[in-house]
Amino acid sequence: MVKIKVWRIILSSDQLAYCLDSKSIVEILYEDHIDYVGEILGFTDYRIEVEGGSYLRSNCKVRMEVQLAKSASLDLTYE
Repeated sequence: MVKIKVWRIILSSDQLAYCLDSKSIVEILYEDHIDYVGEILGFTDYRIEVEGGSYLRSNCKVRMEVQLAKSASLDLTYE
């Protein structure tokens, strides 16, 4: 098995709740730069609370790394 890393953009309150409940490590991008890496401590419709402060949801992007598994034995060569 080969693990493939992809990023999932967190958009909805349900997705934020999943990150909060599962204690997932997220990245928060502010002005297209990674500004925070860690857990979400709470959120409202307007803010995301993290250790050391908070972000306005409308001013940042939240993403979570997801690992997918792919079979390394898959051979797609043709003769």
